[in-house]
Amino acid sequence: MTERTVAVVEPNTTLGVIVNVEVVAPDWVNNDPAHYIEYDAEHPAAIGWEVIDGVIQVPPPPPEPDEA
Repeated sequence: MTERTVAVVEPNTTLGVIVNVEVVAPDWVNNDPAHYIEYDAEHPAAIGWEVIDGVIQVPPPPPEPDEA
């Protein structure tokens, strides 16, 4: 089994912002769902992204620069 990755959310996963990401052991158990969300390649996460109702909100990509 491989390592897992979690997002640390403040103030909480109901309405918060990801403040850190951590790699955890394969047997990690989420004993604090109010502050931790597990994510993977299909459900990305990054510091500064918002979490609403336990769902990580992926921001839109930045606009392409205009070519002159």
